[in-house]
Amino acid sequence: MFKDALIIFKKEFKSLFKDKRTVFSIVILPMVLMPMIFMAIGFFGSVQQKQVAETVYRIGF
Repeated sequence: MFKDALIIFKKEFKSLFKDKRTVFSIVILPMVLMPMIFMAIGFFGSVQQKQVAETVYRIGF
């Protein structure tokens, strides 16, 4: 039973890597986009922290 599943898995894996667009969208694109997304999150987070630290609040009684 496991042997049959392994055969199907191998066939599907081979067909997956035949098309260059599929390889690009599964392997290369995430390797480029994920670091860029996390860098952007870190950058905007640090900008927001700086703005919060420089904010002066006026409290009136």
